Amino acid sequence: SIITGEIQSDNDQSNNSYHVVNCGTTIPAQETALENFIIRDGNANNGTAYGLASYCNGGGVIMTDKIILKNCIITNNIATRSGAGAYCYDGGTIINCLIYNNHSTGVSGSGGAAHLSTGGKLINCTVVNNSSLRNIGGISRYISNSSSLVNCILWGNKLDNGTASQITDLTNTTYSALEGYTTGGANNFAINTDNSAVDGPNFLSTVLGSENWQLSDISPLIDKGNNSAIVNLMSLDLFGGVRIHNGLVDVGTFENHSISTETKLSNHKSVKTISSNGYIKLNNLNTGTNFIQIFSNTGQLLQVQNTQGSTDFKLLIANKNRVLIVLISNKNNENQTIKIIH
Repeated sequence: SIITGEIQSDNDQSNNSYHVVNCGTTIPAQETALENFIIRDGNANNGTAYGLASYCNGGGVIMTDKIILKNCIITNNIATRSGAGAYCYDGGTIINCLIYNNHSTGVSGSGGAAHLSTGGKLINCTVVNNSSLRNIGGISRYISNSSSLVNCILWGNKLDNGTASQITDLTNTTYSALEGYTTGGANNFAINTDNSAVDGPNFLSTVLGSENWQLSDISPLIDKGNNSAIVNLMSLDLFGGVRIHNGLVDVGTFENHSISTETKLSNHKSVKTISSNGYIKLNNLNTGTNFIQIFSNTGQLLQVQNTQGSTDFKLLIANKNRVLIVLISNKNNENQTIKIIH
């Protein structure tokens, strides 16, 4: 479901609601959760003051302690001050959310994606392509040691002049991947500005208008998170996939669901296969491998490929969600058969 600040149906964001979701200035007696929404098109552009009562913070959502935002997408929100996407003034927890394309527009603004004041937590969030005029395009923090991030991706967040700007500092930041990261926090690691680089995040698409922030099969962010951070908090990712797929949780909002199997016959090394996103990859083949044949489970020959001795090979498969038989042959006519669910 979509909650939008577009209240006049005129496609003019300048007259949209100050806050798409306003959880109020009073901390509730019990935890209250908002789940499975797209929160977009807010325009907090009235005033310059700091705090919950001001209409210049939190164009997407205003949060306090005991408010939980889970499995949501926060996008295309504006604030002239802080936290264009989300403003966590006195706590609040954001779990498994995608926060992208939000903008802090004011001279004193900060935190295009989110602002964490006294408290606030981000867990398994993907924070990408947010911006701010002058101060912190991604996550801004006021009292850093009172807030925390774990298993998060911060990438592509910038100031309006093009300078990369991910987060104020890395206090209490763990198991997270950050563009330009150098040091700080614990168990964090750097990702390249180039999405498709070996050490880039390798999202499926960063093309404007057709973004897909899921992880490709070669992303270095797969299986790099901390499982203990999500215990009793989530079992599924943002799109409903099982949250922990291969034993360790992936960093960010989405779990990669490639199918990985390993087989070993007497005349071949152990061959690893990965099946996802329309293709099958075969890794660790024998250098003497000659060709590969793909059969349906009914015995129909679908494809034949000459491997030319390559030890790593990728096969494009037209249809998914079926059982395939892969026959690997070497120059001595020795065969290995692998069954794959694609």
